[in-house]
This record gives sequence, structure tokens and C-alpha cells, in this order.
Amino acid sequence: FVEDILSRNSEAFSRFNQAVSKPEFQFPQFADPATLSSNTEAASNYQPIGDIDAIYALYLAKNGNTKLAIDESLKLIRIGQKIEDSQGSLISVLYGFALKEKGFEIAQKIIDASSTLSSEELLAYRQEFDSYTHDKDDIVRALKVQNYVYSNSLDTLIVAVPFGDYIPASDKAFFFKKDKTKQLFIDQTRKDIEAVNLSCTTRASNQEKDVVRESNQDLASSLKAFTEENRSGKELFASMVASSDVSSLNCKTIDVPKGVTEITFSLKAFQNDTGDLPLTLNELVPKYLPSIPLDPYDGKPLRYSKEKKIIYSVGTSTEDVGGSEGDDWKIMKNPTFHIQF
Repeated sequence: FVEDILSRNSEAFSRFNQAVSKPEFQFPQFADPATLSSNTEAASNYQPIGDIDAIYALYLAKNGNTKLAIDESLKLIRIGQKIEDSQGSLISVLYGFALKEKGFEIAQKIIDASSTLSSEELLAYRQEFDSYTHDKDDIVRALKVQNYVYSNSLDTLIVAVPFGDYIPASDKAFFFKKDKTKQLFIDQTRKDIEAVNLSCTTRASNQEKDVVRESNQDLASSLKAFTEENRSGKELFASMVASSDVSSLNCKTIDVPKGVTEITFSLKAFQNDTGDLPLTLNELVPKYLPSIPLDPYDGKPLRYSKEKKIIYSVGTSTEDVGGSEGDDWKIMKNPTFHIQF
């Protein structure tokens, strides 16, 4: 089955491997901000082939080729990092996040009781994982590029206005003011950039307040909004803008699985050397870990239970319930990963 998938996608897989080997990921169409539009996107092309590479990595691991399997998972992390570091838009950076997330998840799953990697090999991988950083500047740059995309798109859009068939063309400008609409996008970009520098917990709290405030205003302003200036521009803005919770997705999709994977490889190295798992993660420092990776949700070290054989985060609630059960860590109260050795 896996061989058939690889055979049918051999050309795409070859290009993926070539991209991984390149020093950086480039978007030629993003070189000139004046030419940016919603159509200039390329990073999404790597998501399907990334899924295939993940299947291949798990296939290699199942057949005992642990080192080759981890090397394949590293390809996902490497190309994701390059896309994140590129000059792409916000959606490109999010695709980069997704590829890195998948790579870390696969690597963590590969290390099980059957792994024959030496402690030296495991710690070399752990050190490489640590080098794939999450840079806030990448998100800030992507948000600015996204603003260019919105601005340039507004120059070419034909926007419908209320009663468009019944009012003079001169009056239509009242309902759609291009410059004021662009300013809405600029203001939102500034808000998103400010949110990038907040902690995950603070962002979540601010977003909940925004939702409550906006819902309370909806009913009171609905009649006035129907005839207010730049109504169509505001509706267009609301339908297109990337809200600040998008920029906060990096909290869980990168920092948690990255930290968990580093801990998993360090735990396996510790077990190789001592024959047992440590009672606490502090025993890994400094020989196996320079420091315990932090939980992005509360800024404290990620949690670990030797008895339950789990590593976990407190998640958005920041309430430590000792780990959670489930198939998808992203929706667990405490995002939890099992130690398989």
C-alpha cells in the first residue's frame, strides 16, 4: 500500500526532497509587494506531500528502520522551518507550522520500546530539534505581507453596495470607501502584531473579552450599520481579515509537540543509560536536556508522570488535571502524549 502511494507520487516526492535540501524556501512572487494578491500562494502545495512523507516515516519505523524514519520526520520539520522563515504571507507561515507540527508528532511516535538508537544518536536528534526555533519576527513579517495582499486585492475588487441598482453611482462611494477599508486592515494588522508578543494565556483572555464586547454591540448597532458610511467596506473587512487568534495558533501547534519530542528523546537516552525512566524531569538536566521545555500556556515546565508514562501541557485552561485521555491532543483539556517505552 505505502509502496504504491510512493510510486504514484514519485515525481512530487522527488521535488519535495529537493526542496528540503535547499538552503532556504523562496517565494519569487513575493519579491515585489506591489504585485501581491490573494492568488500568490505556494506553500500549500507541500501539505499533501507532507502527509505522504509522514506515512512513509511511520512505515519505515514499523519495519524497524528507526533512524531512516526519524530522518523522514526531520524533512517535514526542515521544510516547515524554511517556509516559516520565508517572505510568505500569514497562510504560508501557518502551513509551515503545520508541517513542523506533523514532523515533531511523527518523531515522538517513532521512539518506542523497539528503538535501537544509541543514547548519543538520540541526543544528537534532540539537539537538532532544539535548533528549529519559533521566531515571533516570522509571524510579524507574515502579517505585514498579508496586509499588502489585502490592500492590493482591494484595488481590483468590485464591491457590491446596498441598493446598488437603485442609487446613483456618485452615492455608491458612501457605502464603500477604499481608503477607509484599507485602514481597517492596517489597524487589524497592528492589533495582530501586538498580540504576537503576548503570552498564549493573555491572548486567549483578550480574545474572549473581544467576543463578549462584540456580541453586546451587534444588536444595538445593526439598524445603524445598514445605512452607515463604508458599510460594504466593513463587511468585506469582516469576511477577509485574519483575526488575532490565528496568530496565536503557534502556541499549541509548535511549542507543545516540539517540547514533548525533545523530552521523549531525552527520556529514551536516560533509559538506555540507566535501565529506567527518571522519577522527575529534573533528573534529565543538564546531561540529557539543557533545561526542561516550557509549557507555552503557563510558562512553567511541561509536566511528566513516570507512573502514567505521559508528558503533557496544561492547555488553554491552565488547569493541571494530571493529563487527559483521547485521540487528539489538540482538543484535550491537558494535551497529553504517551511514552511508548
